[in-house]
Amino acid sequence: CKAYNHRRRARKRNAEGTHSAAQIRARVAVHGNSCVYCASTKDLHIDHIKPLSKGGSNWPANLAPACKSCNSSKSNKWGADLLRWIEQNCRVESTRKILSTLLG
Repeated sequence: CKAYNHRRRARKRNAEGTHSAAQIRARVAVHGNSCVYCASTKDLHIDHIKPLSKGGSNWPANLAPACKSCNSSKSNKWGADLLRWIEQNCRVESTRKILSTLLG
């Protein structure tokens, strides 16, 4: 049901890309089965790093595990808003560096 809702939301936004359950599991595993923003291992969701509402894709490369708290707090931030959020909330140094480089 969650996967259906994710695909439906992506289709409504005309987002490019698709992913399988195996690809999602691989994305979570590559990040150590933890939130990319705070390293929590509890209540993981899948975050669109660049939000669908800001033109992000549904390809696996734009997906990352995020705990419920970080995913909700990050919301649909992108650009300067996401940089500010990262500075205030992100405790995973590698994520800070990657996103700062990507957005900076």
